[in-house]
Amino acid sequence: MKFTGTVIAAYGLIVVLGGLIGYLKADSLPSLIMGSTSGALLFASGLGLYRGSILAFFTALSLSFSLGIFFSFRYYITVQMMPAGMMALLSFIILILLITSKGRPKKKK
Repeated sequence: MKFTGTVIAAYGLIVVLGGLIGYLKADSLPSLIMGSTSGALLFASGLGLYRGSILAFFTALSLSFSLGIFFSFRYYITVQMMPAGMMALLSFIILILLITSKGRPKKKK
């Protein structure tokens, strides 16, 4: 699960950057708050997956699903590829990666 953990940590950093960009461009405080919160949780989940935590797996799974649904709804309303469409697509790619990963992390011996 080391590859998956690295990808989830990178995705968390992208989410944090997206929230920061949303705040700077649109002066959106909710974008900053939710982007930094979701991104930090995803980054921590990525580190947890790297270490083999099952809780981190389910946290990343639920966050990527929630972000995918949220940004899909935003894309449906605005019909703008940036940022809503791109984040929806990225979230569902991450969701598929998590679902198709090798399941439960291996226990350390």
